[in-house]
This record gives sequence, C-alpha cells and structure tokens, in this order.
Amino acid sequence: MSKHTVPAAGTTTLSHYPVNIVYEGGTLIYIITDEGRFAADGTGANRKFLYEYNPKDHPGNNRVTFMRRSPG
Repeated sequence: MSKHTVPAAGTTTLSHYPVNIVYEGGTLIYIITDEGRFAADGTGANRKFLYEYNPKDHPGNNRVTFMRRSPG
C-alpha cells in the first residue's frame, strides 16, 4: 500500500507500507511489532531505532506507550 501526500505548500511525500514496515520518501520510519514498534529517532549518523512498547488492556486497547531512551 502507498500514500502520496501533496500539501498546499511544501514538499510532496510518498509513503510506502509493505506489511508492517513504514517508509517515507525511501527512508525507513518504523517497524510495527505485536507489542509496539521500532521507531527512528534522529537523522544521519545520529539516527537510532528505539522500541516503543504499548501495553494493552483486556479488550486489546493501548493504554500507554513506553519508549526506552539510550543513555548518553
């Protein structure tokens, strides 16, 4: 699946959603998992992927999101 966004002003964005992986403009943005997602943080050489954990209640709704930040 793909989405092409054309804002009134600015740069157009092409987003791709193959399975549980999301790319925007050819760059990996995040990977969806059963318990959360790996999300990109930063740019260039400083770019890291951090895990966001989403605990669910008994009907399966997300109640809070935890993200572990790397020290330093």
